[in-house]
Amino acid sequence: MRKPTNYHNKQKKLNIQVIVSVLTLTLLAISAHAAPGSSLELSPSTDTGHLSEQIYSEVSGETENSVSASVLHEDPDPIQKIEQYVDIIYTAGGIGAAVLILIGYLHITSGNPEVTKKYIKGLPRIRIRKITGPEESGMEKGQDVQRIQENIKDAQKIQNIQENVRGVQNVQKNVQENSQENIQENIQENIQENIKENSQEEFKAKRLRLLTALPVLGITIAELLIFSGRMGAAVWVHIGIVISLSLSDIFLKDPEVHRIYQALMLLPVLRLINLSMPIFFETTLYTFMFVYGPLAIPVIIIILHQRDSLEQIGITMKNFVPYMLIAVPLGFLLGFGEYLTIRSGYLIPDLTFVNLLKLTFIMVFFVGLVEELIFRSILQSRLEKALTVREALLITSLMFGLMHSGYGTFQEILYTGFVGLIMGLAFYKTRSLPFIAVLHGFVNVFLFGILPHQLNILPGL
Repeated sequence: MRKPTNYHNKQKKLNIQVIVSVLTLTLLAISAHAAPGSSLELSPSTDTGHLSEQIYSEVSGETENSVSASVLHEDPDPIQKIEQYVDIIYTAGGIGAAVLILIGYLHITSGNPEVTKKYIKGLPRIRIRKITGPEESGMEKGQDVQRIQENIKDAQKIQNIQENVRGVQNVQKNVQENSQENIQENIQENIQENIKENSQEEFKAKRLRLLTALPVLGITIAELLIFSGRMGAAVWVHIGIVISLSLSDIFLKDPEVHRIYQALMLLPVLRLINLSMPIFFETTLYTFMFVYGPLAIPVIIIILHQRDSLEQIGITMKNFVPYMLIAVPLGFLLGFGEYLTIRSGYLIPDLTFVNLLKLTFIMVFFVGLVEELIFRSILQSRLEKALTVREALLITSLMFGLMHSGYGTFQEILYTGFVGLIMGLAFYKTRSLPFIAVLHGFVNVFLFGILPHQLNILPGL
């Protein structure tokens, strides 16, 4: 589609050409030589010259009266008169034709451009070429070719854009499909790995519980034999447990199991030393020094072998004073309850300061410290890492109660198991070995020293 400016420019050029053509046709009509096929020749006489001037003056706008006057004053012959009339008729016809052409053109150009186009198309090709001109036609063709090339380029750009869009859509589709597949694969792999890990952890936990339960069961059987009075059988069971736990390192390669077995091995050793230790003094109090003194050696060896730090075994002075203030009254309550259970005798002859000092020193630094190192710092800590805290507390308190089976009363086993549970909870919360050792020591001070002397003087106790 052509632009409106090009159309108006070409229309102006066409107007000029038409006007020039009309003027040319008019001039040709005025000339006597323009009549086609005419055999008449203008005489070079003055009469003929006057006639041409008169006709030209009429066309140029001179008055008709002057022309008529000049004609009427002439007295030509009949042939000349005929020639003059023919010239006048031809001139008038040319002028009329020019006027009609001009009126028709103005009528065409003043209407709809579409009508003008149809009219121009109806004209012969040679006239159209004369009107438009070869240069404009070539320019239009060049513009059309350039326009076509631009349209082709635009179409190619659009096609490239569409192809790029399709490529992006395909990439997005592939990414979505691949991402969904990868997500599903990752989810399935994670689920399978979690299932495998959970199954492996469950199997490991079950295996660890089973391996822990075997020596615990053996120690329980040995202590029940002592409770029933079968000391010889109990000794052999404890010896078998010590040997089995010592040789377990050959067959089992689990470090956690080894740590637990090393801690449990101290219980049969404690019982064997207690049963085999000879009495060197008449006072039973000093016997505790010979039992727990040698027992401290394997305890220290195990601590060094397992590379435990002081904080891990609970040796810390944090909140020392508050813990000491709590340990003494709590030791009295627990000792009083145990005294009501077993009605123990005293280990010192009287309540003098020296005897109380000896009793306190032995019960705190030998009995309390060594037993709490075995049961809380080593055994309970190992079981907490391998099992749950609840399981660790139950197993430790059970072993602590069974190790008091030598008193021969079932109530003592239950009560000392309860006391062991309280001490285990206190150690789990505070991680303070001094607090637990002093608490344990003062339970024994009240149980074997102060309460037997004080409560024996009261009636009914």
